[in-house]
Amino acid sequence: MGLRQLLCGVWVAAAADRGWAATTGSLLGTSSPPLVVDGQPLLAFPTDTTPEFTSVSTVPAPPGLSLTFDQPIEHLVVGSSWMGWGQGYMGDVYATDPTSFSLTITLPADTTRFVFYAMPSDLVIQPFTVSETSSVAPLVQSIDGNADAAGFLFVAAPGSTLDQVFISSTGSFAVGEFLASSIPEASNAGAGALLLLLVANRFRKGTRP
Repeated sequence: MGLRQLLCGVWVAAAADRGWAATTGSLLGTSSPPLVVDGQPLLAFPTDTTPEFTSVSTVPAPPGLSLTFDQPIEHLVVGSSWMGWGQGYMGDVYATDPTSFSLTITLPADTTRFVFYAMPSDLVIQPFTVSETSSVAPLVQSIDGNADAAGFLFVAAPGSTLDQVFISSTGSFAVGEFLASSIPEASNAGAGALLLLLVANRFRKGTRP
């Protein structure tokens, strides 16, 4: 087998392995968010210094990164511009336009676990359908706008990271109370490049006279 065929086989195997990696999703209900998942601490997002009632497309995320929305949504604060949330949370939330019933969140690079809570803008019960890029099946939960916000947890498969979270409902809503954890080690692409270098080096050694 030549070097080109060998390297091609390595890339195909790596792609196939990543293709089968599936995200795990869990409903948290109105309980407080977990601080540790599978032994990995979750970090709360820092306070957003953007003024209330400002439309934003990105928010600060740990450690020094950003989370991005696919549309400008309004920055509000529980206890001030947004009344009532639950879990003792008094921080930042982000509300969609009254005519917008869906939202896509792009997570910071290398995120392996992500928690967020959602709540209808109106005092009604709304069904929410939530998924992540690699989810096998969406999470479905009805949330009462006259009660507490309800949470969702996504955990990346081993060796993978989370990408985007997709949220849809039957009315406008707010999201907030974000927590996340990330991996400091090299990305899959970096690990794949290292594997290729090791394979190429071994191939060269094996073909020397």
